[in-house]
Amino acid sequence: MSTNELQRRINNLIRIGIVTAVDVTARTCNIDLGDNQIIERPFATIRAGQTKRWSPPTVGEQTIVLSPCGDLSQSLILPAALFYDSNPAPSESEHIEGLYLPDGGQVTYNHEDHALDISLPEGATININAPTKITISSTNTEITTKLKVIGDSEFVGKLSASQAVTFADTLNVAKKTTLSDDVNIGKALTATGEVTGNGIALSDHIHPTTDEGAPTGPPQ
Repeated sequence: MSTNELQRRINNLIRIGIVTAVDVTARTCNIDLGDNQIIERPFATIRAGQTKRWSPPTVGEQTIVLSPCGDLSQSLILPAALFYDSNPAPSESEHIEGLYLPDGGQVTYNHEDHALDISLPEGATININAPTKITISSTNTEITTKLKVIGDSEFVGKLSASQAVTFADTLNVAKKTTLSDDVNIGKALTATGEVTGNGIALSDHIHPTTDEGAPTGPPQ
């Protein structure tokens, strides 16, 4: 092997190039090295066993190319990339770890403020599927938009509502419930126990009267 050929192979061992095309089905991409083109070479991932990680490179990404023996025809694209002018870093903070996606979605954690932020673009959805249980442990949990619950719901602790609550179907209350304001019921109310108002029982009270056929007095 000549000195020039040896030098060429050494120079090609590790190169930096720009992704120009990606075939996610074949898991290959094309790379522009400036003085050369790499066509349909495999891109690597950080995990590919029973645990898998899928994050293919994107067009315009500046990445690192490894070529065994300096042979570009055997090259592979490493799961490593470098920011540059056309694809600058999304943050200059030393306290943020983040995932930034092409549609504007991002997941960031600021370890100085202890703040996790998930931000998705208009029209985005989130699907969490856990067949057994989902647990949220916090002092306060706020939902700032409409909440729809499909299926049975159980409230073990106190439930407070500062505005109207509408029940379109049966409401079962297993323990004592205190209502501190007016309650409007648009349909029948059925009670299996005693109902008391102002200390007077609904099913067990009397209406005194003085004369036969006269109107009764207030309940006692």
